[in-house]
Amino acid sequence: MAAGRRREAWYHTALLAALTAEINRDRKGRSQPFTESDFHPDGAAAYRAAHKARARPLSATDREMLRQAFPGKR
Repeated sequence: MAAGRRREAWYHTALLAALTAEINRDRKGRSQPFTESDFHPDGAAAYRAAHKARARPLSATDREMLRQAFPGKR
């Protein structure tokens, strides 16, 4: 759990650092914009893996909740 908090805190810090760097970027000197992964200490691959959207299948409880919330819809 502590590792997750650390990654999340670094995500916010990296986002602010990228925003600050992008505002002050010399477009002639660096043509590509800065991203959060440029400033995340775990690197770009770890950054993408940590923030990749993960879909999970609906459980029976989820299906029942949706059925009750939206009667008549299938």
